[in-house]
Amino acid sequence: MQTNFTSSALVRLLAERAGVPGPVSGGAERDFAERLSQWLSAFDAITLRGVQQQLQALADGTGAPATPPTEAQLAALKKLLERVRGSLMRGLADVNAAAVASAAAGQGPASLPGMRLPAGMSKYVDQTDLPGGEGTYAAFQQRYLDQQRQMETKIASLRAHVRQVLSASTPRLQQLAALDAAMDKMIDARRQQLLGRVSPLLERRFDQLRQAHEASRAAQPPDAATAPGAEWRPGGWLHGFSREWQEALVAELEVRLQPVVGLMEAFGNEIEKRIQ
Repeated sequence: MQTNFTSSALVRLLAERAGVPGPVSGGAERDFAERLSQWLSAFDAITLRGVQQQLQALADGTGAPATPPTEAQLAALKKLLERVRGSLMRGLADVNAAAVASAAAGQGPASLPGMRLPAGMSKYVDQTDLPGGEGTYAAFQQRYLDQQRQMETKIASLRAHVRQVLSASTPRLQQLAALDAAMDKMIDARRQQLLGRVSPLLERRFDQLRQAHEASRAAQPPDAATAPGAEWRPGGWLHGFSREWQEALVAELEVRLQPVVGLMEAFGNEIEKRIQ
């Protein structure tokens, strides 16, 4: 489980770019159990009571036969983690500096294989003005939601696999796997609610940058020329936003992967204890 959510790169990025209040000194340092209790209901407390009994049974040796963890297993888990992370990172690279630079140069996003702007945005690249209203951010939003669904599906499968490996290992790792499975279910709704706020916060940032751009243009002489696609060039507001948009996705990916990384670290620690 992750105990330092408020210090994650995602929270820091949103606090800096979208005006979201960051961690507050003192309040953010409250006991982890106290903060976690605010996420759980009375029904969850009943569930935890059952989990506690399950953990005690595992400690008493009534679980699956203990199999010491091995370096080969850990290496396989790390390889799988990097495969999943790599696959998701490639999906997050749809909006990147190379694609934006290519589109702004008038070549169009299709000129770079595998590099493309969010669906629905490429038609605006060669226009001096983007249309106003909700439609401009809608494509970014849809792409963000698509990527969130990809992360949720692939990371859930990875996490379940890692738990399965731990469940066939020592009693302590079996306990950890059982606790992680229970907590994953109990805080899922809260996690989805919090991560669901990221895209609306990015929309707020989108509007901030667009308004600043419009104010800057309004202050220019009426006959001032603007090169087509200038918004997508380095220094343009859409170029800057696309970078921030992608940074938020990468930061969210790391937040979602932290429970998996924690399980694997525990697996590695168990190996080290047996070596000592």
